[in-house]
Amino acid sequence: VAFEAITLIQTKKIGRFPIVLVGESYWSVLFEWVTDVMLKEEHNIAPDDLNLFRIVDTAEEAVSYIDQFYSRFLLIQTSDFSPQQLPALTGSDRPDFGCLTRP
Repeated sequence: VAFEAITLIQTKKIGRFPIVLVGESYWSVLFEWVTDVMLKEEHNIAPDDLNLFRIVDTAEEAVSYIDQFYSRFLLIQTSDFSPQQLPALTGSDRPDFGCLTRP
């Protein structure tokens, strides 16, 4: 599943999300091959593609990475607006703010 998700992100078919692989001893040999063969020998991937995932050993490391990933996004909350502004935001013509990235 990880490779399918990475491919969809690489080809911009889906947006980026944190991909965490748990077990460095399990995953490191595979990704050494990816680095040596796919990146360095065959040039099938770009160096930045290796940043699309993170290999960790503990749940704490996984949670930390996921938190860091999503901390880059600022979600607009209704508490950010005055009571006078809220009716415009809750109507049918409400703008779609989505997620705004922090500068």
